[in-house]
Amino acid sequence: MAQGGSMSSSEESRQRLAVALIVRDEEKTLPATLASVQNIADQIVVVDTGSTDRTAKIAREFGATVIAFPWEDSFSAARNRAMADIRAEWILWIDAGEKLSAADSQSLRQLVDEQSDANTCYAVWIELPQATANSYAERVTQIRLIPSSAALRFTGRVRETLLPAIEGGKFQIERSEIHLLRSSRDHDSQRKHDLAVRDLPLIEQEIVENGRLPKWLVAAGDVHVNLSDPSTAHTCYREALKTAEKGSTDQLAAYYGLLTCCGTAADTDDSPMEICIEALEVFPFDAQLLCAMGNYMQAVGQTEMATRAFELAMNYGEVNPTLWHVADVTEMAALCLSALLRNQKEYERAQAALTESLAARPDSVRLQRAMLDLYIRQSRQHEALAVVDAMPGTVPHRHALRSAVRGACQVQEKNWIPAVAYLQSAYSAGCRDVVCLQWLSVALISTGCLEAAEPVVKAWLAIEPHNAEVRRYAELLSNRGAEDSVAAATGLGASDAVATFSVTTSTDEAASTNYIVTTAEAAASEAKSSEKATPSKHLQSLRIDAASQPNDSNIHLQLGTALVEHGQDEEAEKIWRSYLSHSPKDPKITTALSELLVTTRRVQEGLDLAAPLVQSGEVSTGYREFTAGIAQFNREQWDQALEHFEASHEAGYNQPRLLEYHARCLDQLERYSEAEPLWRELLLREPTNATAHDELAKLLKSTGRGDEAALVRAQLKRLQSIPAQLEYPGGGMSHPTMSTSKDTVASFWDENVWQSIPQRYWSSNPILDEYINQQIIEPRSVNSHISWWISKYHPTGVSENLLSLACGGGHAERIALKEGSAQRTVGYDVSPKSLEIARAEAAADGLADCVEYEIRDLNSDSLPRSEFDAAISFGCLHHIENLEWLYAEVAASLRSGGVFYLNEYAGPNRFQYSDALIREVNKVIRTLPDAAVQTQELRRISPEAIIETDPSEAIRAIDVDAKLHDSFDVIDGRGYGGGLLYTLWAQVIDPAYFMQLHDPKVLELLGWLCQLDFELTASGTIENLFISHVLCPKGQQGDRYSTYDPQAAMKAHSDFVEAQIAALGDPHAV
Repeated sequence: MAQGGSMSSSEESRQRLAVALIVRDEEKTLPATLASVQNIADQIVVVDTGSTDRTAKIAREFGATVIAFPWEDSFSAARNRAMADIRAEWILWIDAGEKLSAADSQSLRQLVDEQSDANTCYAVWIELPQATANSYAERVTQIRLIPSSAALRFTGRVRETLLPAIEGGKFQIERSEIHLLRSSRDHDSQRKHDLAVRDLPLIEQEIVENGRLPKWLVAAGDVHVNLSDPSTAHTCYREALKTAEKGSTDQLAAYYGLLTCCGTAADTDDSPMEICIEALEVFPFDAQLLCAMGNYMQAVGQTEMATRAFELAMNYGEVNPTLWHVADVTEMAALCLSALLRNQKEYERAQAALTESLAARPDSVRLQRAMLDLYIRQSRQHEALAVVDAMPGTVPHRHALRSAVRGACQVQEKNWIPAVAYLQSAYSAGCRDVVCLQWLSVALISTGCLEAAEPVVKAWLAIEPHNAEVRRYAELLSNRGAEDSVAAATGLGASDAVATFSVTTSTDEAASTNYIVTTAEAAASEAKSSEKATPSKHLQSLRIDAASQPNDSNIHLQLGTALVEHGQDEEAEKIWRSYLSHSPKDPKITTALSELLVTTRRVQEGLDLAAPLVQSGEVSTGYREFTAGIAQFNREQWDQALEHFEASHEAGYNQPRLLEYHARCLDQLERYSEAEPLWRELLLREPTNATAHDELAKLLKSTGRGDEAALVRAQLKRLQSIPAQLEYPGGGMSHPTMSTSKDTVASFWDENVWQSIPQRYWSSNPILDEYINQQIIEPRSVNSHISWWISKYHPTGVSENLLSLACGGGHAERIALKEGSAQRTVGYDVSPKSLEIARAEAAADGLADCVEYEIRDLNSDSLPRSEFDAAISFGCLHHIENLEWLYAEVAASLRSGGVFYLNEYAGPNRFQYSDALIREVNKVIRTLPDAAVQTQELRRISPEAIIETDPSEAIRAIDVDAKLHDSFDVIDGRGYGGGLLYTLWAQVIDPAYFMQLHDPKVLELLGWLCQLDFELTASGTIENLFISHVLCPKGQQGDRYSTYDPQAAMKAHSDFVEAQIAALGDPHAV
């Protein structure tokens, strides 16, 4: 307590402050209260009205003067007794259970010492914390800081006041910004009941002594509410309104009270809306009344009136600070308004309301959450993730929450597979945010996974027990065996803005839009089909829609088409035939099934099916010309058939069977030069098409190119014996991320990347891998790229928080952790399966606590700001379309001094190599042993074929290096060639031949190829394809510079090869 001996000159100007309390049995709350004021109080006076516990002893331990004062049925008497013993210029009245924060303590002390006026009494804010996570805090102003004056004495047995004394003594009243914080015990219903029992006799005695004044009638109504007697409370409030002065605080308090109890009071015809209208005639801009009116109007479907009420509350709303009210009622109005507009699909107006409110309250988590929800419902993923990034740093599992947001956006599109993948990933990572729980519940229930949804809904219900939506979901799951319960789910998502008003109005203004399937049949259908469904965009949703709408041809057409795209031709055929069994003349389904039959080589069956439509002109021009061409082809009318096939092409019809029949027709006309490109295009689209290989081989042989014909047949044999992706020129690179075809790309990697890729990528050969490493790592004794560049360029030599872009199976992160180059890693990837394997591998290596993985699209998902001290990227950037944006995001995610290491293909887009490179590679091919090659010529693969395999492949590879410099400074930039070696290994040579490392001739050939790759690249004869850069955000390079000597690196590799050859005599030395 602030007291002591002699005073300095600065202390002489200090105003003495006494803190006064009246207490009874407050041993649990008193210590915290006194501790909060001990440092600013010159005197503490505690009036004990009859405690039976340790209250008095605790007060004395804090240096308080304790006055034992027998209870006289008057709070004023107790307070006035305290004032008689106060020896200070100022008095702060505080109740047990209230606390003053450190900041407010300092502000109050400054107010007393420097700004106080002895003729002024100061009101402070009394704040009550929110009762639940979804309710608002409440507050009121009360006169608590007063000058020590004999003229200021309290009156009233209960709800004691200084106002008569203030008015009589001509004191002024000013409102300060000091806040006293109450505890949550004030929300306890039993405590409210006990206090009401205590206060009711005192109020009744006041009424006997002073008459039925509005003040006492309102007080009586309040205690009867807490005594669960709403009818008596209603009577008291109504009587108060009859005598209260118009526009007075007592009148407004009576209206508040009526709205609180009218829904439960018996024997009254008052409706909440009528009371609210009546009150607004007197208090037209009262914010709480306007919000209540908005809720009532919304409940009866008067959305325009509700919108107007919320707008008025938000923009012009007022509060009476001397009555308990929602702490930020204008924010609540903005939330109610935005929720109402959102439910009306007026997203722009909803966003405008939130934006305006956020401008005044930029740190409001509620407003941020509402904006997040708004963006999610519009599937605006980029903006939603930006909101998550802007949230306070205390948000738990932020990375997992970002995954949940992406999944929630997928829910809006009914893309159930990626939705569940994202949301389940977040849930598995420990995220229990309502966003995750809400939308994972929706996704699981919508796909019929009711058992899996149960624990999620249960967790959500524990957080938001009053949320109508989750209660309905819980009810649905508890009765999931009954069809009626599923049908009942269709009523969800209407509005949670019920017309029950209280000063702690819930923020469950409006429940989320319902996405539950509308029939039990649809849910059952999805539950069965989801077991076999191939991951694809919309496929799960289309199954549900088709089951629930059996007569909708458009939905069945979309479902069948999606199945065909995923290779499920038989299921698509069954669906379309089933539909045609009850709608045999549907032109769309008939045409689709006909084309499917033709494509799967049942040409005549398909043509017969479509014949009626062809005759009636109900098919596309391209398909009509194709069928006419087939008819002429079967009659061996080659010229006429050719005209129809060409017309079909011109009309935009480009199915594989058209290519095949067109090429056959040209062969019959001996127009081989025109047929050859058609056969080759068909082989790009159907690499294992035996007929196309055979026909192309015949064509080549007939034109004197027997060697090429033999290669074509050999190629077919090889393709039939190895996985198809081995022919893919980008095989073996890291996992792509792409915004425009994210689901396609993710599906590609989910289905393909974890299959074995034997030696088709150049670094799979140990000699070539050493060639790469010698150009990247110095000294070569360091184990990995990561260890080298972190030890050389990271400020501390060890990364505390390492970001891995497109991390795939997490190999790079595990290396960094095992070698001690990183303490913690975070990996982002678009492929759920990759991350599943990454987590499993990390757990197997005992690294689960050091790694965190998240599904993320690097083309559109923002990165956390200033969170990582290092970032890595291995072979993913050439899959990125939005390079400039990603580079800026990576730079922003790095802390000061952070570094970014990338190892990347940076050659021509879509692998469209220069003529010079193809010419030089073909020269080399002709010098290689026959056993070493599988094709005698390197040819460009068409961009269309690349795109069809993976739409993100090398999409902007040529810009990977060029665009770096807008966001980064290059500390150490290296190109390590690959123009010769990469293309040979990807498309030409037999990798198995070059794995014969026990053969000195093979080692010599490998060494020569590496030397030649280096020389051709260094001289500029061929383009450099690969780069390895260490970078830092612009302006942060400092004294970090490269010491790279390419010639020395090449000599080191030559020495390495020679050492391998020399060691062949000793197998253990190789």
